[in-house]
Amino acid sequence: MTFKDMGDNMSRAEIDLLFEIVIAKKRQGHFRGIWISVPHSVELMASEQIALASMFSPAVSKLNGMGQTH
Repeated sequence: MTFKDMGDNMSRAEIDLLFEIVIAKKRQGHFRGIWISVPHSVELMASEQIALASMFSPAVSKLNGMGQTH
């Protein structure tokens, strides 16, 4: 999907379509979890149940210190 202006002013139609896509992906099993804290993000990545996540740098440092390099 493409957006006219994702950073400043998404249209209602763009938001609706985006959510349709995200919901379809969730139903296909594409999302494992949503972290609620930096330690939780570390726990999810260290469990190796997920392979891709958004993380803050302290979490990445902690994983590197644990020998977890993804």
